[in-house]
Amino acid sequence: MDTEHIGPMIKVINSQIQKHINNTLGNAPVGLPLLTGTQHEVLAYLFNNSDKEIFQSELDKIFNLSRPTINGIIKRLSRAGMVSITQSNVDHRYKQIKLTQEAKTDMIKYKPKIDEDINFMEEKLTEGLTSQEVETIRAVLPKMLTNLKKLDEKSQ
Repeated sequence: MDTEHIGPMIKVINSQIQKHINNTLGNAPVGLPLLTGTQHEVLAYLFNNSDKEIFQSELDKIFNLSRPTINGIIKRLSRAGMVSITQSNVDHRYKQIKLTQEAKTDMIKYKPKIDEDINFMEEKLTEGLTSQEVETIRAVLPKMLTNLKKLDEKSQ
């Protein structure tokens, strides 16, 4: 592995995190649909922001994914009965995305397990690091993301 360059290392770390998340979600309790990590992230975002009007067109920016990818995720979640897609009350050109009541109930029910899995991943990710190193990472990563987003904006 290339340890000289930061980008490839972040990519490998992300791949390992996604692999762990997908393996964990693959062992979901009977009755729950099998979800990918990204599908779960979208559901968690909708759950945590259920007091807001969330439009499908915003999700590609929030998750840094292409519009066709977000469209596919939303379609699969809709077919699974986890989200509803309705026209916005304010502007009918926008599709509002909401969790179904069943999905909300499942999110509440399984939130402790999900939080436990997230905490486990965080512990493994930062194992052997000092608290100062962890704080440095928390301070630096958002700045790196902002830098890359600025780069994307310039190239458009």
